[in-house]
Amino acid sequence: MMMGFTERQVKTISETHQINPIITLYAPISGKIIENNAILGAMIDQGTEILTIMDPTLLVIDAQVYEKDIAKIRIGQEVEVSVPAYPGETFNGKISYISDVLKEETRTITVRTELENREYKLKPGMFADIKIYLNHQAEVLVVSEEAILDEKDEKLVFLKIDDKYLPVIVETGTKQGGYVEIIKGIQEGDEVVTKGSFQLKSKLYDEILKKAGIR
Repeated sequence: MMMGFTERQVKTISETHQINPIITLYAPISGKIIENNAILGAMIDQGTEILTIMDPTLLVIDAQVYEKDIAKIRIGQEVEVSVPAYPGETFNGKISYISDVLKEETRTITVRTELENREYKLKPGMFADIKIYLNHQAEVLVVSEEAILDEKDEKLVFLKIDDKYLPVIVETGTKQGGYVEIIKGIQEGDEVVTKGSFQLKSKLYDEILKKAGIR
């Protein structure tokens, strides 16, 4: 094919030196027309973009991931996508591409997610939030997200030691499914105050922090 013409059409034009005023163009892919640049009476050549066609059943989302999180990202990881247009609804996809170039101004890399759009709910250009589900190869220590307390620039948890409750500064990592990774500060087997201990925390919070010299 040449410029959308079949070999038969090209042969007919070369023999008759006439072009049918109605020309059928053949797109290389199936999909929907999302942009029409055709103007009646305009001159076009082989490089002119007349129509833009997109397959709406498969979309890609480009997101920016911070430099410190690059090592946690892998192609094929599952991603949960949400958009403001459909609050409370999520769409599932997978990471298909990770850029090799770090953007110096933001210290981020581009991560691309592919997701199916069979119901055509998602539209090109929509803003989206994504959650990447990390596939941890090694075992990590996690606690319930409700156990983490913010105190100035620190993260704290309360440990039950004998009959006392003591605050411990911890360093946290990734969050997933209501749990937070603990990088350091506590060990496996420590008894951490979590769900159902809100009244206890409220009552002892100021007193315990003052004794520990944190506040």
